[in-house]
Amino acid sequence: KTVKANIGISNSSVTLRSAETGKIIYNHNGSVPRQTASNLKLLTGAAVLQELGEDFRFETNVYIDGELLGNVLNGDIYLQGSGDPTLLYSNLQEMAKRLKQAGVKQVNGHIYLDDTVFTGSTLPPGAPPSEQTYYYAARTSALNLSPNEDFDAGTVIVQATGTKSGKAPDIKVIPHISGQKIVNRARTGKTTSLSVRRQYNTNQIIISGTIAPGR
Repeated sequence: KTVKANIGISNSSVTLRSAETGKIIYNHNGSVPRQTASNLKLLTGAAVLQELGEDFRFETNVYIDGELLGNVLNGDIYLQGSGDPTLLYSNLQEMAKRLKQAGVKQVNGHIYLDDTVFTGSTLPPGAPPSEQTYYYAARTSALNLSPNEDFDAGTVIVQATGTKSGKAPDIKVIPHISGQKIVNRARTGKTTSLSVRRQYNTNQIIISGTIAPGR
């Protein structure tokens, strides 16, 4: 009765099992597939603590390959990820600062991003195309960049600000456009009904709908 009163009876699935025997104690729509959303954090957190331990730390390493003549690196820089979900733009700035302190002020070469520590599909299992624009269906990569310290916000944040009626809103991408192509089809109008979606299987972010002036 408590479950039905608090979370409804049609849009929820609940299964309780005994941790000792696996026997089902309570079942309500248990076989109906649902979007796990943040519930998955419980399982992920438990698995990480068991497999990696509470003292584990992700490392993002920087390597240089080549010859440093004066302040010029005749070679390449490698950024090797390990899956750190808390990597921020400020961390990249700190890495650049450390390279400068080490004497590197010019690079005659390339910057390589190494995300090969993870293999397999980058898409979460069961995520339909219509949901892959949202943060809970983000692609898995060994090099994830979070736009802020709300680490489940996604890879980039798109901010739209209403301008003058009939005009396109101003668009800002945080922390950086990151190779995405912004297609701004939105207009400033009386009401706000804005959609920001990544077009399936492309690097295009489509902005459509309306936004009120100053919103």
